[in-house]
Amino acid sequence: MNLKNIITSAIHNLTKQPYRKYIPYPVNYHEKWLLPPLALFIGIFIVIYGHHRPLWYFLPLLDFWIAAIPSVAAAWLMMGYIVQRTYSLDGKCPWLATWWPRPRRRALLQGWHGLVVPGFAVLLFYAFYFIIRHRPDLFWRYLREDFTFVLLMLFGFNLLLWCYYRLRVDEISDHWNRTRRRKADRDEEVALRKGVEVTPYGERIKDRIALFEPSSQKNKVSAVEFDGKAGVDLRTLIEIEAEVQGHHYYMVHRSLIINRSIILEVRKTKEAVHIVLDTPRKGRWCG
Repeated sequence: MNLKNIITSAIHNLTKQPYRKYIPYPVNYHEKWLLPPLALFIGIFIVIYGHHRPLWYFLPLLDFWIAAIPSVAAAWLMMGYIVQRTYSLDGKCPWLATWWPRPRRRALLQGWHGLVVPGFAVLLFYAFYFIIRHRPDLFWRYLREDFTFVLLMLFGFNLLLWCYYRLRVDEISDHWNRTRRRKADRDEEVALRKGVEVTPYGERIKDRIALFEPSSQKNKVSAVEFDGKAGVDLRTLIEIEAEVQGHHYYMVHRSLIINRSIILEVRKTKEAVHIVLDTPRKGRWCG
């Protein structure tokens, strides 16, 4: 590969529009079950992490509970806020399937709602708490010694939510695709039981559908007929290719499946193979 191709490829990878993975169901973070024990652990840990004594030493001490209960409450409230904002962002500004370089807007919004706002709220919470206890001087000690650790824990919690989201996205998508395939298999079995001859999908559409390409509608595919009319198919191009590949259809690009009858000419150059199409993409080149 020469230097020009390397530079072109690098520019393409840095400027390409990332794709979104279709999620038919929202990701559930199970916050009602996980936040209470997590808040209890974090709240107590923040209070005693600087001391070199075991937990049971502090349990009988009243001062420990006076400090631990507000800490647990603050952790619970802040994590609950972060999860609720994460639900909202998942719907309005979901993470993209590619992490670099393009989820910047979601990362900034997540950082604002998951780090800046909770961090500022924690500061206000403890400022009020120390004033109530008539020890405002402790606030500056808290800001100097403990607040950095609080920000680190907030960052870790957001990172944990992102990792869980990415794992669940793949599971939900795989489950959804398997469910749709099982439904298609059941429909075909019903047709066979009724004695109806099942013609392969590619054979049935070869005289009607000229090509398949991504639709302007989100997560949908356009099935373009020879006269230019476009229908909508809810399957992915990979799923469609598995049904139509062979004698009549070819996937000439990851975003285009064409009927062989609309191929006018095939030309080969040093860089690539180009295909000239007829109706409904007359004169269009595909490399």
